[in-house]
Amino acid sequence: GCHYPISLRGGVLAAMPTEDRPPVDALDTCIERNLPDLEAEDRHIIDACDLQGQTVRAYAEAHELTLAAAKSRLLRARKRLRDRLIQNCQVRFDEAGQVCCHIPRTST
Repeated sequence: GCHYPISLRGGVLAAMPTEDRPPVDALDTCIERNLPDLEAEDRHIIDACDLQGQTVRAYAEAHELTLAAAKSRLLRARKRLRDRLIQNCQVRFDEAGQVCCHIPRTST
């Protein structure tokens, strides 16, 4: 599949104090603010595969892409989103590549 550790669980996280959230879950606001800044193609594949749970294979078939092309598109889109999160939210990753901390982007 094309599941990626991006979490937008809304209500559950909204009710949790920020300091009690895992750092990756606290990224919800930052992701929501940065996703619209991506190109439409990047936004669409990240939304479909990472946020809605569609498989890369299903995405490829629905958009008349080869599986390899869809995988490449998703990897490039994730990299561009990651770069934006690093730039706009000062996201930092630990040695395992997991989100360890960030500063939420407050302006749109």
